[in-house]
Amino acid sequence: MINFSAVYMIRCGPGGWVEAQCGGVQNLARLRERVAALSSSPRFALSLANYRDSWVFSDAKTAATGLRRAGFINVRTSIDPAPTCFETKDDFCEFLATAVLHRRLALIPDPQLGQQFLSELAEQAALDNPPLELDYWRLNLSARKPE
Repeated sequence: MINFSAVYMIRCGPGGWVEAQCGGVQNLARLRERVAALSSSPRFALSLANYRDSWVFSDAKTAATGLRRAGFINVRTSIDPAPTCFETKDDFCEFLATAVLHRRLALIPDPQLGQQFLSELAEQAALDNPPLELDYWRLNLSARKPE
């Protein structure tokens, strides 16, 4: 399964094409590891221990195979690093809350506890080199449907 989280151009049917970019196989691996550990800690486990991400991050070879199986030709796939740094912990937390972890945070009934969850992630990320960086990896997809 390919997760088209950031599709740029698609035209389906005979003669159609796809030019897309989405999260690649190791996308946000460091953050996902930290989130899993924090979610199972005593303070958050009651709300989050059973949460399962629906994210699917494919590698380039698997994505290419899927596109070919779907009838595409001239298939090109690649994975590129796209690290994203934030200036402040507040910026980091706001981005996580709105773009990355919103579904998980919605399960925490106390908003203050949700903020603590984000703050702990920001504290950990502040110790990285470079600090406050999300380890994004982009899967690039390009293919064409025959006429």
